[in-house]
Amino acid sequence: MYTYVLPVVVESEEPLDITKLQEKLADRVFASSSDEFTTRLDDIEPLGFQKCPWLAVDMVIVINGQVVIAKRKNPPHGWALPGGFVDRGETVEVAALRETKEETGIDLYDVEALDLIGVYSRPDRDHRGHIVSVAYIASAEGVPVASDDVSEVKLIPWAEIIEGQHKIIADHNEILLDAYEKFVEIQG
Repeated sequence: MYTYVLPVVVESEEPLDITKLQEKLADRVFASSSDEFTTRLDDIEPLGFQKCPWLAVDMVIVINGQVVIAKRKNPPHGWALPGGFVDRGETVEVAALRETKEETGIDLYDVEALDLIGVYSRPDRDHRGHIVSVAYIASAEGVPVASDDVSEVKLIPWAEIIEGQHKIIADHNEILLDAYEKFVEIQG
C-alpha cells in the first residue's frame, strides 16, 4: 500500500500517477496560476481521499504598543492578522517568521521572539474550510510595509481592538483579544 500526504491523505493499492492526480485536482482546487481558491477547501474529496484540516499561522505583531493588521489581496478579502499556510517541511514557528516578513516586511529573525497565544481549530472558523491556525504574538520594531498578498498594512491601538472598532475577518478578533491578555501578562 502507498500513502501520499497532500492537503489530504490518499491511500492506494497501487502507486499513484502524481501528474494525473494533479490534473484531476487542478480544476477543483485552483482557478488560475495565482492559486485563487474557487471552492471551499473542505469540498475537495475525490474518491479515496481522507479529509484533513489545513495548517496555518496567524501573527499578532506589536510595534510601540499598537498591533499590525493587513488588508488581504486574495480571498478572503478584508482586514486580517498577517499569516498564512505552513509550507511542507516547515515548522509553524518558521512559517510565522516567514509570513511576517513576506506580508509586512518586519523581520523577527528568531523563533525566540514568538510567544504562543493559542491554537484555533473550530471547523467553522474560516469560510474556506477547516483551517487550524497556530497564533503567536511578538514585539517588533520598524515600519510595516505591505507586500506579497497584502495590499495595505496599518497599526491599530489595543483600545480600538478591545472596543471592537475594526472589522477583522474570520476569528481574528477572538485571537486579538486573547493576544491582549498575553500581552498584558508578558508586560507583567
